[in-house]
Amino acid sequence: VMMNPLEAKRKTKDDLHQNKTDKLDALYLAKLQSEHPQRLAYVQSEEYQELMANNRIYEQASHDLITNRNRLHKAIQLTFPEIEHLMANPRGKNYWSIVLRFPHPGIVLETKEADIIDFLKGLSGIGKKRANDITQSLIRLAKVACPAVKKNSAHIRGLKMAINNILNAEEE
Repeated sequence: VMMNPLEAKRKTKDDLHQNKTDKLDALYLAKLQSEHPQRLAYVQSEEYQELMANNRIYEQASHDLITNRNRLHKAIQLTFPEIEHLMANPRGKNYWSIVLRFPHPGIVLETKEADIIDFLKGLSGIGKKRANDITQSLIRLAKVACPAVKKNSAHIRGLKMAINNILNAEEE
């Protein structure tokens, strides 16, 4: 039996003491049950409890994903806002990998074109021609970029943390 504590106090009038002791309260609650029987509490099935737990976990993961995407967008606006125009759909594992590797235009401009192409060819579904096209776009965007922070800024570390959190949340 489950009972609201305020309801129990009201029904026993003032028999429950201000100075609580488990022994006395148990005795008074037992008397209450024998004098005023309470209906049995409904116990949900184990499967339903498991579904509810999974739903809470899913809702929390979705909330965390949205929060991290917002943090990432803010960080990108400081570090390399133009990179959001690199691909038609600025999401997905390949996009996050590119931003993780090149979070600042200064890093792009310091990296050899061939090294960028090799990195991009190592990503899933990107061939030589596509890697070359993305490299040219990335270099063009880096040249016109106006970052608000330096390439060794703490914002870069925050951006990388947000990307890793997003990748983990999406995988989960």
